[in-house]
Amino acid sequence: MATQGGIIEQKTIGLQIDKTGTFINTELVNDNIQLKQAEEGIYYEEGGWISSIVDIGDNFQSYGKLFIAQVNTNDSKIITMTKTSSDGINFNQWETVLEDGTIKSEKKRFIQVQIKLFAGVEGKEYLLSLDELINDYTETVVTQIGGYATPTLTSNISSAGELAFASSAWNNDYLAWKAFDKSNSYYYSTASGQVAGFLGFKFNKEKVISKYMVRSISNASLLYTMPKSWILQASNNTTNGSDGDWDDLDIQVNQTWSTINTNKEYSIENSSKYISYRIKWSENNAGNQYSTVGELDFYEKEKTAISLKRNYSFDMSLDESWSDIGSLHRYKVSRNEWTRIDKMDVMRGDK
Repeated sequence: MATQGGIIEQKTIGLQIDKTGTFINTELVNDNIQLKQAEEGIYYEEGGWISSIVDIGDNFQSYGKLFIAQVNTNDSKIITMTKTSSDGINFNQWETVLEDGTIKSEKKRFIQVQIKLFAGVEGKEYLLSLDELINDYTETVVTQIGGYATPTLTSNISSAGELAFASSAWNNDYLAWKAFDKSNSYYYSTASGQVAGFLGFKFNKEKVISKYMVRSISNASLLYTMPKSWILQASNNTTNGSDGDWDDLDIQVNQTWSTINTNKEYSIENSSKYISYRIKWSENNAGNQYSTVGELDFYEKEKTAISLKRNYSFDMSLDESWSDIGSLHRYKVSRNEWTRIDKMDVMRGDK
């Protein structure tokens, strides 16, 4: 054990981390993590803290660094580690954050941070301000603009192997892909005598859909064949749009169209990822022979990522190419060389 810990001035982590977690030979004192006293005036030589599990959501795509601002003196130091998980239950092994702040853990939705504190033999305190862990040095960056997700099709199978599917089709001129051709020239129709039906799309990877669009057909005399009441459903195990398990995401009733080529958009509350989506209707607007759909599409939300910024309260110098998303870089001097560090100017003892 050490009579006193070494000094850690500050540590900045650009993730939304609260002040809970697991304390190991440490305690929270005035919002600081501090090595505990094993007995009066005697501190533990080492300890640590493990954060609670942080759900980054979509932001996990681009988190990259935990930037550290610290002064290690007389062998006192900290080690920062992370581990990640796709489901918040099964985590990878702890990985040490590199000296430049790079997170080595695989990018996944859930992350935990571990900080290990090792005391030196001199100094007054060994502490870490948890106030600096809460989102002060982050910014949100758009990584994908939101928009409708299906490609322009020329057949039921896209060039990427995705699939447009339907319960039936009148003939080859009215196949499922006609509702995904981004055109008003053609439309989808069920087979003769089939009023109820479904129409959907199977992507080649899971997507979170937050809105969908249904467009009326280009034939004014047949608008009554458009679906009237339906359920929006999603699946992760269908192979052809007909089999598999389906979750209900939205219900619409008494939908009517009075004009051709008219879009109706329906926003939904959905945070789950699915590969396949479909609308399944039970009736149309008074037609008794078949049902039609002009266009169908599914909307992905805008995706964002956390961008982490450096913030050093001490030995700082500006980037040569400074910008709003630039950073601050460390300028190292030895303890014997400096007399004080004032804002962004290092005052050396030999000047």
